[in-house]
Amino acid sequence: MDKFQVGVRKASRKLVEIVHPGLGVSKGALKALQVLIFGLNQEIVEIILKNGKKKKPQTLREDSAQKAVEQVLPGTLKKCALAEAHKCLAKFGAGLIKYKPQITHVKKKKSKSLDAPREFMKCVPNLLQLIDTHARIDMDAKLMIGDILNQMCKQVVAKTHELALANKTAILGSQDVISAVYACMGPNLAKHAIAEGARNALLFINNTTKYKAEDFAFRVQRQELRQDPAVGNIIGEITEQQNNNK
Repeated sequence: MDKFQVGVRKASRKLVEIVHPGLGVSKGALKALQVLIFGLNQEIVEIILKNGKKKKPQTLREDSAQKAVEQVLPGTLKKCALAEAHKCLAKFGAGLIKYKPQITHVKKKKSKSLDAPREFMKCVPNLLQLIDTHARIDMDAKLMIGDILNQMCKQVVAKTHELALANKTAILGSQDVISAVYACMGPNLAKHAIAEGARNALLFINNTTKYKAEDFAFRVQRQELRQDPAVGNIIGEITEQQNNNK
């Protein structure tokens, strides 16, 4: 049973529920409905395609569908089907009904679960590079700082949400964040955090932010090594020796 037939079976079950809420349907009856509806659909589409071969580009229009339905279905069923179809089209045109088509041939990608402490841990070397370009950090310290950053952010986000609910606002605003930072952190740290956050937010709004997506993937900045006097002396000696050999 392909995806279309599965969809027809689900639609048949829903139709039974609409016609008579609470009425059950056996597997055999469901299969019979599925075969009937599938056969009717196939026959109607084939007639539409046959009648519209001369027209290019080929489109399944309402008039073509109506003629096909009139050919396939008997009198009473035909009247009911056409009346219901026109009613649904009128509602759809007036914006009173919205169909949500399901794309069955596209597989949804599984979203990767984010490990917040590990993500913060990846940022630690970059933060350290901003403070001191030659500083290094071991794995234990990196994990510890990552976990501390994670816990701090969790507290701030939870407090921000709490304040937003208290103020009866659906969207978390900057004032909620500022109040949450003051509530969760010490006054000194809170002032620095808010000042840095506000500055970066303004830079981001004005499209002059120094942060880029690639900045959050740790990489050794080799050009910074030239600032080390010891490295500079070694490079100078090698260059001098090469010049002498020439």
